[in-house]
Amino acid sequence: MSRVARCTLQVLALIVPSGLAAQDRTDEPTRVEGSLEASLAASTLAGTASPLWGLGVGIWMGDRLFLGGRGAGLPTALELDRPGRDPERLDFGYGGLQVRVRTWTTPTLDIDVGLLVGAGRARLRDALVGIEQGADNLVVSEPALRLRRSLWEDRLHGGVALAYRMVWGVEDLAGLSADDLHGPSLSVSLSVERR
Repeated sequence: MSRVARCTLQVLALIVPSGLAAQDRTDEPTRVEGSLEASLAASTLAGTASPLWGLGVGIWMGDRLFLGGRGAGLPTALELDRPGRDPERLDFGYGGLQVRVRTWTTPTLDIDVGLLVGAGRARLRDALVGIEQGADNLVVSEPALRLRRSLWEDRLHGGVALAYRMVWGVEDLAGLSADDLHGPSLSVSLSVERR
C-alpha cells in the first residue's frame, strides 16, 4: 500500500470515531439536517492553474458529523502546453463519499475537517484535431479544512476551504503521472441546509 493511501486511511480512522464520540449525549433526538453545497475552487493540474466546480449533498447527523457525497471537475477542457509536445486538452473530474467532523463552533462560525474518498477520470486530447491521446480512471482522496459562516438564519452558509487532492492509479495518460494531478486547492462555497 502506498504512503499516500496509508496516510489517507489513518486520517479517516481518526476523523470518523472522533465525530461519533462527539455527538451530543442528551435525551433529545439526534438532529438531522440535509445540506446542498456548490463550490468554486482554484487549483493546479499538470502545473497549470485551473478552476474546479463542485457540487455536494449530504446530511448533518447531530451537531458534528456530516456524511454525504461530492463531485468536482473542470468546467471546460484545460489547455496544456507542455515542452516538446503539441498543444493538448485535459478533461478531469472526480467524486466520492465525504465525511466531515465539525471541530469548533460558535453561533455564526464553524470549522470542520473532512475527507473525500472516491474515483475520477482524466482524458487527454490533441488540442488541434481532438484525437484522444489517453484516458484513465483514478483513485482520489482529498482531505480538507473548512471555515464556514452562517449568512442567513442558520440556513444559508458561506465557506472557505483549503484542500489537497491526492490521486493514484494513473497509467495511460500520455506522459502525465499521478503527481501531475495532485495539488492543493482553495475554494469558496455556498450551502443551503434544511431540517
